[in-house]
Amino acid sequence: MIYTKKVLYRIILKEVFGAQVAEVALCLFNNPYSHFKNLIENASTLKLSSKELSQCLATLYQHQLLIIVKSERNPEILEFLLDEEKILHIVLFPKFLRLLDRKSGKVHGVVLQELFTRGRDSMSSAIFHAISYLKVGESHASVQEVLDCFTELAVEKYIIPVEPFDSSEQGAISLSLPSLSPETQQKIAQALEEEATELPELPDRKKLWTVNLKKLGQDLRNDLVKDAAQSSIDSNAAEVLGLFLNLVDALAEKGKFLNLKNDEVVSQAQRRHCVTKSKFVDGYLQILAEDGFIQKVDGAVEGTYTSDHTKILEKLARAIVECAVLTLGKHSLRLFCAIEEYGLVSQETLYAKMILSKSDVNRRVAQLVRKGFVAQYDYRKINAASVKKIYWNPTLHKVEFTKVARTVLQRTYQALLNAKIVSQDVSSESEEILKKKDKLELLEEEVKAGIAENPENEESLQEIVRNYFTEEDEKEYHGSLKKDLLLNGVQLKLALDILILEDFLKAVTVQFQPRTRSVLRL
Repeated sequence: MIYTKKVLYRIILKEVFGAQVAEVALCLFNNPYSHFKNLIENASTLKLSSKELSQCLATLYQHQLLIIVKSERNPEILEFLLDEEKILHIVLFPKFLRLLDRKSGKVHGVVLQELFTRGRDSMSSAIFHAISYLKVGESHASVQEVLDCFTELAVEKYIIPVEPFDSSEQGAISLSLPSLSPETQQKIAQALEEEATELPELPDRKKLWTVNLKKLGQDLRNDLVKDAAQSSIDSNAAEVLGLFLNLVDALAEKGKFLNLKNDEVVSQAQRRHCVTKSKFVDGYLQILAEDGFIQKVDGAVEGTYTSDHTKILEKLARAIVECAVLTLGKHSLRLFCAIEEYGLVSQETLYAKMILSKSDVNRRVAQLVRKGFVAQYDYRKINAASVKKIYWNPTLHKVEFTKVARTVLQRTYQALLNAKIVSQDVSSESEEILKKKDKLELLEEEVKAGIAENPENEESLQEIVRNYFTEEDEKEYHGSLKKDLLLNGVQLKLALDILILEDFLKAVTVQFQPRTRSVLRL
């Protein structure tokens, strides 16, 4: 899986930041906890100067892809790590935008997009570029409107202030609400009227903001859990679960206990104007607890519930694993679920429990074992009549879910890499037709100008356009767009599956840390 990750990260970073940044990131991937001197030695093999290396590191830091830690041997020396999870967030960002557009609106999404594109930026610059982007799309928003959207994003903690290096606070993120003076707003409006490409230096240029990718990932996972509750119960249960998860996340940020009484969820529902549903909150909480979405707290006040992060991730991971097993057929999925339910089970038991022929059970079990979905064990059995007589029964099977999840994760990484490679091939194949389409738009503008000057030549000018971009070219163009759209959707789904499986494995696996390091706030 390490080789697959390396190739995948190289492709993603090369597409976004260029070949040099991708190679420096791979050096950090191969050599974690490298300090600048080590990187300069590696840069010589990559044919990079120290200046180019510094620029590449600055780009990675600007986009939250670089973790800086103090050396354990010498705290004055800084060492660098690659934040692998943030690379996947680059692929997942369209999913984050769609979620925010649905929740808050288009302008909020544009502000978030512009801030994500620049990595870290001042509030005035982010507002300026957001309004410029809206103008290109023939939309309009005032400085005050975009400022209000920026403030709402900061209150919801979708964007957070960047802490300086010398910050001694290592706890929760401190939030100061953003504000702009009337003079600064006037300068932004003036720069927009003059159609400037960049803002002049403004008082807030040193106060940088960045996108809170952790919060976006958390909301995306909560959204998936709500969808699962809606499909298994109903939409009201999904809404109640959403309110519950929001309250739990708010408590977790403050470092408080995650136990909630049903009265607290009811009051939250009333604040969100869900008055009708607030009458049935307690009933829905009981149903959600029975279905395993939340847990009742034993020994506490009646009607007290909590949320087990690991169990929620397990529910999401189980859906991904079952989809992977389903590729072998619905009977194979039934067999997989039966083996998991019975625990350690023999094939003779499966013959009796499954409505399948013995040959079909044998074939499908062997296929599940070969694909790594089911583990096969050899257990000793001792004959009661003679203690010396020992034989082996190799037909016992078991589903070890954590190992299966790790196997599916490995294949999902490979699938995402394959999708990226195919996407590159499709892009290179459609490059010529896309250039031709761009030239067609320029040609159509020239033809319109020519028709306005000489209306009698309209037919001949239109014939030039038709001959330049034929029906076959039109079919090829739309075919390339469909392929690109399909591949982008596949990549989003695979990246989301990887994010969920990685989080689940981190939650259930106790990783041994050989040494602890103090991480600087970025």
